[in-house]
Amino acid sequence: MEFPNFVICGHCGTLNRSAIQMRGNYGNMLIADNFQGCNACGKMFALPAGIFSSAKAATLALAAVENPIEQIAALTAALKKISESEAPNSQSVQSALQASGLIQAEAVAATAPVSPRDKRIWAASLLAAISYAWESLPAGALSWMELFSKIHEAWGQ
Repeated sequence: MEFPNFVICGHCGTLNRSAIQMRGNYGNMLIADNFQGCNACGKMFALPAGIFSSAKAATLALAAVENPIEQIAALTAALKKISESEAPNSQSVQSALQASGLIQAEAVAATAPVSPRDKRIWAASLLAAISYAWESLPAGALSWMELFSKIHEAWGQ
């Protein structure tokens, strides 16, 4: 999983640019016990912990198969459910994605980190990326591939 460029404050829910920015080709990297201050409320919140790679595996898995753009609503609902879940596990992540009708649900679920806390952060980061790309698309550019291309462009991929 790629370390997110945007993180959400656990106190006020504000989207912040991550204090840790990683780009380029790096191998697996273990990150743990890191915090940053929120730009909105000023409180410190934990950054995701885990082993991260430069693959951006979730968005690559999502971009591997063209889906109707209308599928985004079901995908974002599934990601919202995962991000708000008390303790999501691998099965609940896969089930939520499959219930959304996503063809590549299993491949996307496989990219989620291990801990429930990091699964919630993973889902919230994907939601933030999709939301950013959706707002950044030029008028008339409404295809699944254009959306994920915009995400990859923003992440420098």
